[in-house]
Amino acid sequence: MTRCRVGIHLVLMSSASLESLSSERSYYLRLAEALRERIAVIRDHALRDRDPALHLEKLKNASERIQVLKEELPPGASPQLAHFLERASFDKALAFVEELLT
Repeated sequence: MTRCRVGIHLVLMSSASLESLSSERSYYLRLAEALRERIAVIRDHALRDRDPALHLEKLKNASERIQVLKEELPPGASPQLAHFLERASFDKALAFVEELLT
């Protein structure tokens, strides 16, 4: 068992629980990275104007990455986050994930 402070409470956690938390954090970090990447591609008007095919390819790759992560959403994940991802509200999804990670 490992002791972790949560607010003013002391919580005992098994190594399996710690691994689960670490795995979820890793997932949300990867999701945030994928969301940032897609948002950056969308905002890259210079690339879109210079090379529309490359811009579209990057957009498809970023979207596919988010789709894979959406399918791997951890059990017990927020329904609000699932809603944002389902509706492609990626700015909102990113803000939500960044709040989780702080």
